[in-house]
Amino acid sequence: MENLSERVIRSGLWMVALNVTGRLLGMVRLLILARLLTPYDFGLVGIALVVISLFESFSAMGTGLALIQRKERARDLFDTAWTLGLIRGTVMAGLLVILAPVVGSFFASPEAVAVVRVMALVPLIGGLINIGVVEFRKELTFGPYYLLHTSGVVADLCVSLPLALWLGNAWALVGGWLALTAVRVALSYWLHPYRPALHLDGKAAGELLGYGRWIFGSTAIGWLITNGIYAMVGRLLGIQALGLYQMAWRVASLPTTEVTGVISGVTVAAYAKLQDSTVRVRVAYLRVLTAVALAATPIAVGIGLYGEDLVRVLLGARWGGIIPIVQVLALFGLVRSIGTTAGPLFQGLGRPRSQTFVGFVELGLLAGLLGPLTLWKGPVGTAIAATVGAVCGAAASLWVVSRLLGIRAGELVPILGWPLLACLPIAAIRIGFLGSLDTLIGLAGAIFMSGILYLTVLALLNRLNLYSLSPVMPSGIRQFLS
Repeated sequence: MENLSERVIRSGLWMVALNVTGRLLGMVRLLILARLLTPYDFGLVGIALVVISLFESFSAMGTGLALIQRKERARDLFDTAWTLGLIRGTVMAGLLVILAPVVGSFFASPEAVAVVRVMALVPLIGGLINIGVVEFRKELTFGPYYLLHTSGVVADLCVSLPLALWLGNAWALVGGWLALTAVRVALSYWLHPYRPALHLDGKAAGELLGYGRWIFGSTAIGWLITNGIYAMVGRLLGIQALGLYQMAWRVASLPTTEVTGVISGVTVAAYAKLQDSTVRVRVAYLRVLTAVALAATPIAVGIGLYGEDLVRVLLGARWGGIIPIVQVLALFGLVRSIGTTAGPLFQGLGRPRSQTFVGFVELGLLAGLLGPLTLWKGPVGTAIAATVGAVCGAAASLWVVSRLLGIRAGELVPILGWPLLACLPIAAIRIGFLGSLDTLIGLAGAIFMSGILYLTVLALLNRLNLYSLSPVMPSGIRQFLS
Protein backbone atom coordinates (compact mmCIF):
# COMPACT_ATOMS: atom_id res chain seq x y z
CA MET A 1 0.00 0.00 0.00
CA GLU A 2 2.70 2.46 0.96
CA ASN A 3 4.69 1.90 -2.20
CA LEU A 4 1.69 2.47 -4.44
CA SER A 5 0.51 5.46 -2.41
CA GLU A 6 3.93 7.06 -2.62
CA ARG A 7 3.99 6.35 -6.33
CA VAL A 8 0.60 7.97 -6.81
CA ILE A 9 1.59 11.07 -4.84
CA ARG A 10 4.92 11.41 -6.64
CA SER A 11 3.19 10.95 -10.00
CA GLY A 12 0.59 13.56 -9.06
CA LEU A 13 3.16 16.12 -7.92
CA TRP A 14 5.28 15.55 -10.99
CA MET A 15 2.20 15.85 -13.19
CA VAL A 16 1.36 19.18 -11.58
CA ALA A 17 4.89 20.48 -12.19
CA LEU A 18 4.88 19.33 -15.80
CA ASN A 19 1.33 20.48 -16.35
CA VAL A 20 2.08 24.03 -15.19
CA THR A 21 3.82 24.85 -18.46
CA GLY A 22 0.88 23.84 -20.59
CA ARG A 23 -1.64 25.59 -18.35
CA LEU A 24 0.37 28.80 -18.24
CA LEU A 25 0.63 28.76 -22.02
CA GLY A 26 -3.09 28.16 -22.21
CA MET A 27 -3.76 31.07 -19.88
CA VAL A 28 -1.43 33.34 -21.86
CA ARG A 29 -3.27 32.30 -25.03
CA LEU A 30 -6.65 32.99 -23.46
CA LEU A 31 -5.68 36.42 -22.12
CA ILE A 32 -4.14 37.59 -25.38
CA LEU A 33 -7.00 36.31 -27.51
CA ALA A 34 -9.50 37.95 -25.15
CA ARG A 35 -7.83 41.26 -25.99
CA LEU A 36 -7.78 40.59 -29.74
CA LEU A 37 -11.17 38.97 -30.23
CA THR A 38 -14.71 39.72 -29.06
CA PRO A 39 -17.15 37.73 -26.91
CA TYR A 40 -19.08 37.05 -30.12
CA ASP A 41 -16.03 35.37 -31.68
CA PHE A 42 -15.62 33.12 -28.65
CA GLY A 43 -19.34 32.38 -28.66
CA LEU A 44 -19.28 31.47 -32.36
CA VAL A 45 -16.58 28.84 -31.87
CA GLY A 46 -18.29 27.91 -28.62
CA ILE A 47 -21.29 26.77 -30.67
CA ALA A 48 -19.13 24.34 -32.64
CA LEU A 49 -17.52 23.04 -29.45
CA VAL A 50 -20.94 22.50 -27.86
CA VAL A 51 -22.12 20.46 -30.85
CA ILE A 52 -18.88 18.45 -31.04
CA SER A 53 -19.09 17.71 -27.34
CA LEU A 54 -22.72 16.67 -27.83
CA PHE A 55 -21.74 14.02 -30.36
CA GLU A 56 -18.74 12.96 -28.28
CA SER A 57 -20.79 12.57 -25.13
CA PHE A 58 -23.71 10.71 -26.68
CA SER A 59 -21.37 8.38 -28.55
CA ALA A 60 -19.01 7.82 -25.60
CA MET A 61 -17.87 4.21 -25.45
CA GLY A 62 -15.55 4.37 -22.45
CA THR A 63 -12.99 2.19 -24.22
CA GLY A 64 -10.01 3.94 -22.64
CA LEU A 65 -11.38 3.51 -19.13
CA ALA A 66 -12.29 -0.10 -19.90
CA LEU A 67 -8.68 -0.77 -20.88
CA ILE A 68 -7.40 0.91 -17.71
CA GLN A 69 -9.81 -0.96 -15.46
CA ARG A 70 -8.99 -4.35 -17.01
CA LYS A 71 -6.32 -5.97 -14.86
CA GLU A 72 -4.73 -8.29 -17.48
CA ARG A 73 -4.14 -8.56 -21.22
CA ALA A 74 -5.54 -5.14 -22.10
CA ARG A 75 -3.49 -5.11 -25.32
CA ASP A 76 -5.66 -7.89 -26.71
CA LEU A 77 -8.36 -5.24 -27.11
CA PHE A 78 -6.24 -2.39 -28.49
CA ASP A 79 -6.90 -2.79 -32.21
CA THR A 80 -10.63 -3.19 -31.70
CA ALA A 81 -10.70 -0.15 -29.38
CA TRP A 82 -8.77 1.93 -31.93
CA THR A 83 -11.03 0.84 -34.78
CA LEU A 84 -14.15 1.71 -32.76
CA GLY A 85 -12.69 5.15 -32.05
CA LEU A 86 -11.87 5.73 -35.71
CA ILE A 87 -15.39 4.76 -36.78
CA ARG A 88 -16.84 7.03 -34.14
CA GLY A 89 -14.72 10.02 -35.23
CA THR A 90 -15.60 9.52 -38.90
CA VAL A 91 -19.33 9.30 -38.23
CA MET A 92 -19.19 12.37 -35.99
CA ALA A 93 -17.42 14.38 -38.67
CA GLY A 94 -19.99 13.39 -41.28
CA LEU A 95 -22.90 14.32 -39.02
CA LEU A 96 -21.36 17.70 -38.21
CA VAL A 97 -21.03 18.54 -41.89
CA ILE A 98 -24.60 17.43 -42.66
CA LEU A 99 -26.26 19.04 -39.65
CA ALA A 100 -24.33 22.32 -39.65
CA PRO A 101 -27.26 24.29 -41.19
CA VAL A 102 -29.57 22.95 -38.47
CA VAL A 103 -27.10 24.16 -35.84
CA GLY A 104 -26.92 27.60 -37.44
CA SER A 105 -30.70 27.82 -37.49
CA PHE A 106 -31.04 26.67 -33.85
CA PHE A 107 -28.69 29.39 -32.61
CA ALA A 108 -29.91 31.96 -35.18
CA SER A 109 -26.34 32.33 -36.45
CA PRO A 110 -25.68 31.70 -40.18
CA GLU A 111 -21.98 32.30 -39.58
CA ALA A 112 -21.86 29.20 -37.38
CA VAL A 113 -22.52 26.87 -40.35
CA ALA A 114 -19.07 27.24 -41.90
CA VAL A 115 -17.35 27.14 -38.49
CA VAL A 116 -19.09 23.90 -37.53
CA ARG A 117 -18.22 22.27 -40.86
CA VAL A 118 -14.53 23.10 -40.60
CA MET A 119 -14.44 22.07 -36.94
CA ALA A 120 -15.73 18.66 -38.06
CA LEU A 121 -12.08 17.92 -38.80
CA VAL A 122 -11.40 17.83 -35.05
CA PRO A 123 -13.16 14.50 -34.30
CA LEU A 124 -12.06 13.10 -37.67
CA ILE A 125 -8.37 13.71 -36.95
CA GLY A 126 -8.77 12.88 -33.27
CA GLY A 127 -10.09 9.43 -34.11
CA LEU A 128 -6.62 8.51 -35.40
CA ILE A 129 -4.85 8.94 -32.05
CA ASN A 130 -2.67 6.00 -31.00
CA ILE A 131 -4.65 3.82 -28.58
CA GLY A 132 -1.36 2.75 -27.00
CA VAL A 133 -1.14 6.00 -25.04
CA VAL A 134 -3.80 4.63 -22.67
CA GLU A 135 -0.97 2.61 -21.10
CA PHE A 136 0.58 5.81 -19.79
CA ARG A 137 -2.39 6.22 -17.46
CA LYS A 138 -2.77 2.53 -16.74
CA GLU A 139 0.85 2.20 -15.57
CA LEU A 140 1.00 5.64 -13.87
CA THR A 141 3.61 6.82 -16.41
CA PHE A 142 2.45 10.38 -16.70
CA GLY A 143 5.47 12.11 -18.20
CA PRO A 144 4.67 11.13 -21.81
CA TYR A 145 0.93 11.46 -21.17
CA TYR A 146 1.08 15.09 -20.14
CA LEU A 147 3.76 15.89 -22.69
CA LEU A 148 1.19 14.72 -25.22
CA HIS A 149 -1.40 17.15 -23.93
CA THR A 150 0.96 20.06 -23.35
CA SER A 151 2.23 19.83 -26.92
CA GLY A 152 -1.29 20.43 -28.16
CA VAL A 153 -1.55 23.63 -26.12
CA VAL A 154 1.75 24.85 -27.56
CA ALA A 155 0.54 24.14 -31.09
CA ASP A 156 -2.72 25.96 -30.41
CA LEU A 157 -0.81 28.97 -29.08
CA CYS A 158 1.58 29.08 -32.05
CA VAL A 159 -1.27 28.99 -34.58
CA SER A 160 -4.15 30.91 -32.99
CA LEU A 161 -2.22 34.01 -31.94
CA PRO A 162 -0.75 34.84 -35.39
CA LEU A 163 -4.13 34.15 -36.97
CA ALA A 164 -5.83 36.45 -34.45
CA LEU A 165 -3.42 39.26 -35.32
CA TRP A 166 -3.93 38.63 -39.04
CA LEU A 167 -7.63 37.81 -39.29
CA GLY A 168 -9.01 39.24 -36.05
CA ASN A 169 -12.00 36.89 -35.96
CA ALA A 170 -13.24 33.49 -34.84
CA TRP A 171 -11.22 31.60 -37.47
CA ALA A 172 -8.12 32.13 -35.34
CA LEU A 173 -9.69 29.95 -32.65
CA VAL A 174 -10.67 27.34 -35.26
CA GLY A 175 -7.09 27.15 -36.54
CA GLY A 176 -5.81 26.69 -33.02
CA TRP A 177 -8.15 23.77 -32.35
CA LEU A 178 -7.13 22.01 -35.56
CA ALA A 179 -3.44 22.47 -34.76
CA LEU A 180 -3.94 21.16 -31.22
CA THR A 181 -5.67 18.00 -32.43
CA ALA A 182 -3.25 17.26 -35.26
CA VAL A 183 -0.14 17.67 -33.11
CA ARG A 184 -1.49 15.41 -30.36
CA VAL A 185 -2.29 12.68 -32.86
CA ALA A 186 1.14 12.88 -34.49
CA LEU A 187 2.95 12.94 -31.15
CA SER A 188 0.98 9.94 -29.85
CA TYR A 189 2.76 7.75 -32.41
CA TRP A 190 6.14 9.20 -31.53
CA LEU A 191 5.70 8.70 -27.78
CA HIS A 192 4.31 5.15 -27.82
CA PRO A 193 5.67 2.24 -29.91
CA TYR A 194 2.33 0.48 -30.40
CA ARG A 195 0.99 0.64 -33.94
CA PRO A 196 -2.77 0.02 -34.13
CA ALA A 197 -4.37 -1.74 -37.07
CA LEU A 198 -7.90 -1.86 -38.43
CA HIS A 199 -9.48 -4.85 -36.72
CA LEU A 200 -12.93 -5.31 -35.26
CA ASP A 201 -13.35 -8.37 -33.07
CA GLY A 202 -16.94 -8.96 -32.02
CA LYS A 203 -16.12 -10.44 -28.63
CA ALA A 204 -13.62 -7.70 -27.79
CA ALA A 205 -16.04 -5.00 -28.93
CA GLY A 206 -18.75 -6.51 -26.77
CA GLU A 207 -16.48 -6.46 -23.72
CA LEU A 208 -15.47 -2.84 -24.31
CA LEU A 209 -18.97 -1.61 -25.03
CA GLY A 210 -20.41 -3.62 -22.13
CA TYR A 211 -18.25 -1.66 -19.71
CA GLY A 212 -18.84 1.55 -21.62
CA ARG A 213 -22.64 1.52 -21.53
CA TRP A 214 -22.56 3.09 -18.07
CA ILE A 215 -19.73 5.40 -19.10
CA PHE A 216 -22.04 6.53 -21.89
CA GLY A 217 -24.75 7.30 -19.36
CA SER A 218 -22.54 9.36 -17.05
CA THR A 219 -20.84 11.12 -20.00
CA ALA A 220 -24.16 12.03 -21.58
CA ILE A 221 -25.36 13.43 -18.27
CA GLY A 222 -22.06 15.28 -17.94
CA TRP A 223 -22.70 16.94 -21.29
CA LEU A 224 -26.14 18.08 -20.20
CA ILE A 225 -24.68 19.49 -16.97
CA THR A 226 -21.91 21.44 -18.72
CA ASN A 227 -22.27 21.96 -22.46
CA GLY A 228 -26.04 21.67 -22.20
CA ILE A 229 -25.86 24.83 -20.13
CA TYR A 230 -23.91 26.53 -22.92
CA ALA A 231 -26.53 25.47 -25.44
CA MET A 232 -29.28 26.90 -23.24
CA VAL A 233 -27.46 30.22 -22.83
CA GLY A 234 -26.78 30.49 -26.57
CA ARG A 235 -30.37 29.65 -27.43
CA LEU A 236 -32.09 31.89 -24.87
CA LEU A 237 -29.64 34.80 -24.58
CA GLY A 238 -27.66 34.82 -27.84
CA ILE A 239 -24.09 34.27 -29.04
CA GLN A 240 -22.69 37.29 -27.18
CA ALA A 241 -24.01 35.98 -23.85
CA LEU A 242 -22.64 32.52 -24.65
CA GLY A 243 -19.18 33.96 -25.21
CA LEU A 244 -19.35 35.85 -21.92
CA TYR A 245 -20.52 32.82 -19.95
CA GLN A 246 -17.87 30.53 -21.42
CA MET A 247 -15.14 33.04 -20.62
CA ALA A 248 -16.46 33.40 -17.07
CA TRP A 249 -16.36 29.61 -16.70
CA ARG A 250 -12.74 29.51 -17.88
CA VAL A 251 -11.67 32.22 -15.47
CA ALA A 252 -13.65 31.00 -12.47
CA SER A 253 -13.93 27.25 -12.46
CA LEU A 254 -11.28 25.99 -14.87
CA PRO A 255 -8.30 26.57 -12.54
CA THR A 256 -10.03 24.62 -9.78
CA THR A 257 -11.27 21.79 -11.96
CA GLU A 258 -7.85 21.51 -13.61
CA VAL A 259 -6.33 20.74 -10.21
CA THR A 260 -8.90 18.01 -9.77
CA GLY A 261 -8.30 16.75 -13.28
CA VAL A 262 -4.59 16.32 -12.64
CA ILE A 263 -5.16 14.42 -9.40
CA SER A 264 -8.00 12.34 -10.81
CA GLY A 265 -5.93 11.44 -13.85
CA VAL A 266 -3.55 9.55 -11.58
CA THR A 267 -6.10 7.86 -9.38
CA VAL A 268 -8.21 5.85 -11.85
CA ALA A 269 -5.34 3.44 -12.46
CA ALA A 270 -4.40 3.43 -8.77
CA TYR A 271 -7.93 2.48 -7.69
CA ALA A 272 -7.98 -0.25 -10.34
CA LYS A 273 -4.79 -1.73 -8.87
CA LEU A 274 -6.26 -1.60 -5.33
CA GLN A 275 -9.78 -2.76 -6.17
CA ASP A 276 -9.41 -6.10 -4.36
CA SER A 277 -9.03 -4.38 -0.97
CA THR A 278 -11.76 -2.04 0.28
CA VAL A 279 -9.57 -0.90 3.18
CA ARG A 280 -6.74 0.15 0.88
CA VAL A 281 -9.12 1.91 -1.50
CA ARG A 282 -10.68 3.75 1.45
CA VAL A 283 -7.31 5.07 2.62
CA ALA A 284 -6.37 6.06 -0.92
CA TYR A 285 -9.65 7.93 -1.50
CA LEU A 286 -9.35 9.93 1.71
CA ARG A 287 -5.83 10.94 0.71
CA VAL A 288 -7.07 12.06 -2.70
CA LEU A 289 -9.96 14.01 -1.16
CA THR A 290 -7.53 15.70 1.23
CA ALA A 291 -5.24 16.72 -1.64
CA VAL A 292 -8.14 18.08 -3.70
CA ALA A 293 -9.56 20.09 -0.79
CA LEU A 294 -6.13 21.53 0.03
CA ALA A 295 -5.52 22.64 -3.55
CA ALA A 296 -8.98 23.60 -4.77
CA THR A 297 -10.20 25.57 -1.74
CA PRO A 298 -7.68 28.47 -1.84
CA ILE A 299 -7.99 28.72 -5.64
CA ALA A 300 -11.77 29.01 -5.48
CA VAL A 301 -11.72 31.43 -2.55
CA GLY A 302 -9.04 33.52 -4.27
CA ILE A 303 -11.04 33.74 -7.49
CA GLY A 304 -14.12 34.76 -5.54
CA LEU A 305 -12.23 37.47 -3.65
CA TYR A 306 -10.12 38.77 -6.53
CA GLY A 307 -12.51 38.02 -9.41
CA GLU A 308 -13.32 41.66 -10.16
CA ASP A 309 -9.64 42.60 -10.22
CA LEU A 310 -8.72 39.56 -12.34
CA VAL A 311 -11.26 40.45 -15.01
CA ARG A 312 -10.45 44.16 -15.06
CA VAL A 313 -6.65 43.78 -15.15
CA LEU A 314 -6.28 40.66 -17.29
CA LEU A 315 -9.18 40.75 -19.74
CA GLY A 316 -10.11 44.40 -20.11
CA ALA A 317 -13.26 46.49 -20.06
CA ARG A 318 -15.13 44.57 -22.78
CA TRP A 319 -15.36 41.56 -20.44
CA GLY A 320 -16.61 43.50 -17.41
CA GLY A 321 -20.02 41.83 -17.67
CA ILE A 322 -18.60 38.48 -16.51
CA ILE A 323 -17.55 39.70 -13.04
CA PRO A 324 -20.68 38.56 -11.12
CA ILE A 325 -20.71 35.31 -13.12
CA VAL A 326 -17.09 34.65 -12.14
CA GLN A 327 -17.84 35.20 -8.46
CA VAL A 328 -20.71 32.68 -8.51
CA LEU A 329 -18.81 30.12 -10.55
CA ALA A 330 -15.86 30.25 -8.15
CA LEU A 331 -18.06 28.37 -5.68
CA PHE A 332 -19.18 26.06 -8.48
CA GLY A 333 -15.55 25.18 -9.22
CA LEU A 334 -14.85 24.26 -5.61
CA VAL A 335 -17.96 22.12 -5.19
CA ARG A 336 -17.48 20.40 -8.53
CA SER A 337 -13.85 19.59 -7.63
CA ILE A 338 -14.92 17.90 -4.41
CA GLY A 339 -17.74 15.99 -6.07
CA THR A 340 -15.73 14.72 -9.02
CA THR A 341 -13.21 12.95 -6.79
CA ALA A 342 -15.74 10.11 -6.76
CA GLY A 343 -15.70 9.63 -10.52
CA PRO A 344 -12.23 8.03 -10.78
CA LEU A 345 -13.10 5.83 -7.79
CA PHE A 346 -16.24 4.48 -9.47
CA GLN A 347 -14.36 3.96 -12.75
CA GLY A 348 -11.36 2.29 -11.13
CA LEU A 349 -13.59 -0.11 -9.19
CA GLY A 350 -15.66 -0.94 -12.23
CA ARG A 351 -18.79 0.78 -10.87
CA PRO A 352 -19.65 3.44 -13.49
CA ARG A 353 -23.33 2.88 -12.63
CA SER A 354 -22.78 4.82 -9.40
CA GLN A 355 -21.38 7.75 -11.34
CA THR A 356 -24.47 7.74 -13.56
CA PHE A 357 -26.73 7.81 -10.49
CA VAL A 358 -24.90 10.85 -9.10
CA GLY A 359 -25.20 12.57 -12.46
CA PHE A 360 -28.96 12.03 -12.50
CA VAL A 361 -29.25 13.70 -9.08
CA GLU A 362 -27.42 16.82 -10.24
CA LEU A 363 -29.15 16.89 -13.61
CA GLY A 364 -32.60 16.64 -12.06
CA LEU A 365 -32.17 19.75 -9.95
CA LEU A 366 -30.37 21.65 -12.70
CA ALA A 367 -33.14 20.93 -15.20
CA GLY A 368 -35.72 22.50 -12.91
CA LEU A 369 -33.71 25.66 -12.19
CA LEU A 370 -31.79 26.42 -15.38
CA GLY A 371 -34.51 27.84 -17.62
CA PRO A 372 -36.30 30.04 -15.05
CA LEU A 373 -33.11 31.43 -13.50
CA THR A 374 -31.52 32.10 -16.91
CA LEU A 375 -34.56 34.02 -18.10
CA TRP A 376 -34.80 35.91 -14.79
CA LYS A 377 -31.16 36.77 -14.08
CA GLY A 378 -29.42 36.13 -17.40
CA PRO A 379 -25.99 34.42 -17.30
CA VAL A 380 -25.74 35.08 -13.57
CA GLY A 381 -28.90 33.04 -13.06
CA THR A 382 -27.36 30.30 -15.19
CA ALA A 383 -24.32 30.27 -12.90
CA ILE A 384 -26.53 30.08 -9.81
CA ALA A 385 -28.46 27.12 -11.24
CA ALA A 386 -25.22 25.32 -12.13
CA THR A 387 -23.81 25.90 -8.65
CA VAL A 388 -26.91 24.66 -6.83
CA GLY A 389 -26.92 21.56 -9.00
CA ALA A 390 -23.22 20.98 -8.32
CA VAL A 391 -23.79 21.20 -4.57
CA CYS A 392 -26.43 18.46 -4.74
CA GLY A 393 -24.24 16.37 -7.05
CA ALA A 394 -21.25 16.63 -4.70
CA ALA A 395 -23.41 15.70 -1.71
CA ALA A 396 -24.72 12.65 -3.59
CA SER A 397 -21.17 11.66 -4.58
CA LEU A 398 -19.89 11.78 -1.01
CA TRP A 399 -22.94 9.88 0.23
CA VAL A 400 -22.43 7.04 -2.27
CA VAL A 401 -18.69 6.88 -1.56
CA SER A 402 -19.30 6.87 2.18
CA ARG A 403 -21.66 3.92 1.88
CA LEU A 404 -19.34 2.10 -0.48
CA LEU A 405 -16.18 2.52 1.62
CA GLY A 406 -17.63 2.87 5.12
CA ILE A 407 -16.50 6.47 5.63
CA ARG A 408 -18.11 8.39 8.50
CA ALA A 409 -19.23 12.01 8.25
CA GLY A 410 -16.85 12.85 11.08
CA GLU A 411 -13.94 11.91 8.82
CA LEU A 412 -15.10 14.16 5.98
CA VAL A 413 -15.79 17.33 7.97
CA PRO A 414 -12.18 18.09 8.98
CA ILE A 415 -10.86 17.18 5.52
CA LEU A 416 -13.18 19.72 3.89
CA GLY A 417 -13.49 22.20 6.73
CA TRP A 418 -9.93 23.03 7.78
CA PRO A 419 -8.75 24.29 4.35
CA LEU A 420 -11.82 26.55 4.23
CA LEU A 421 -11.10 27.90 7.70
CA ALA A 422 -7.47 28.47 6.69
CA CYS A 423 -8.76 30.87 4.03
CA LEU A 424 -10.57 33.12 6.54
CA PRO A 425 -7.49 35.31 7.23
CA ILE A 426 -7.12 35.82 3.47
CA ALA A 427 -10.75 36.94 3.20
CA ALA A 428 -10.40 39.24 6.21
CA ILE A 429 -7.32 40.98 4.78
CA ARG A 430 -8.79 41.27 1.28
CA ILE A 431 -12.09 42.72 2.46
CA GLY A 432 -10.79 44.80 5.33
CA PHE A 433 -7.51 46.24 4.08
CA LEU A 434 -7.01 45.89 0.32
CA GLY A 435 -8.78 48.22 -2.01
CA SER A 436 -9.08 48.03 -5.78
CA LEU A 437 -6.09 46.43 -7.49
CA ASP A 438 -5.51 48.12 -10.84
CA THR A 439 -2.08 46.83 -11.87
CA LEU A 440 -0.81 43.39 -12.76
CA ILE A 441 2.05 43.68 -10.26
CA GLY A 442 -0.28 44.67 -7.45
CA LEU A 443 -2.70 41.86 -8.26
CA ALA A 444 0.08 39.27 -8.53
CA GLY A 445 1.60 40.45 -5.25
CA ALA A 446 -1.72 40.24 -3.40
CA ILE A 447 -2.40 36.74 -4.72
CA PHE A 448 1.13 35.59 -3.86
CA MET A 449 0.88 36.90 -0.30
CA SER A 450 -2.54 35.27 0.08
CA GLY A 451 -1.01 31.95 -0.93
CA ILE A 452 1.81 32.36 1.59
CA LEU A 453 -0.70 33.21 4.31
CA TYR A 454 -2.77 30.13 3.48
CA LEU A 455 0.25 27.84 3.67
CA THR A 456 1.35 29.48 6.92
CA VAL A 457 -2.02 28.87 8.55
CA LEU A 458 -1.98 25.23 7.39
CA ALA A 459 1.53 24.77 8.78
CA LEU A 460 0.40 26.24 12.10
CA LEU A 461 -2.61 23.93 12.24
CA ASN A 462 -0.32 21.01 11.44
CA ARG A 463 2.10 22.05 14.21
CA LEU A 464 -0.78 22.28 16.70
CA ASN A 465 -1.95 18.78 15.68
CA LEU A 466 -5.32 20.18 14.63
CA TYR A 467 -4.85 19.19 11.01
CA SER A 468 -2.38 16.76 9.46
CA LEU A 469 -0.64 17.35 6.14
CA SER A 470 1.01 13.93 6.24
CA PRO A 471 -1.55 12.14 4.01
CA VAL A 472 -0.58 14.27 1.00
CA MET A 473 3.16 14.54 1.59
CA PRO A 474 5.74 12.17 0.11
CA SER A 475 7.87 10.49 2.75
CA GLY A 476 10.95 12.49 1.75
CA ILE A 477 9.25 15.82 2.52
CA ARG A 478 7.86 14.46 5.80
CA GLN A 479 11.33 13.40 6.88
CA PHE A 480 12.77 16.79 5.89
CA LEU A 481 10.18 18.69 7.92
CA SER A 482 10.34 16.40 10.94
